[in-house]
Amino acid sequence: MILAPYRTFVEVKQPESKFIFRMQSGPRGVIFEGDGGLWRVEAIKTIAKYLEERLEGTGVVLLA
Repeated sequence: MILAPYRTFVEVKQPESKFIFRMQSGPRGVIFEGDGGLWRVEAIKTIAKYLEERLEGTGVVLLA
């Protein structure tokens, strides 16, 4: 399944990623991240773009 949980700043679009749903013993289920952490890369790009747009014209320079 693909979900977009809140894992970063609420001001930016949350990165979607794959999750795996597994049943455990008895009536218990667990959701595991299934993208190997790729959401972090997407989140960093989204946050950088957000900051660049908000800081444009202020003289503040973001370092990569």
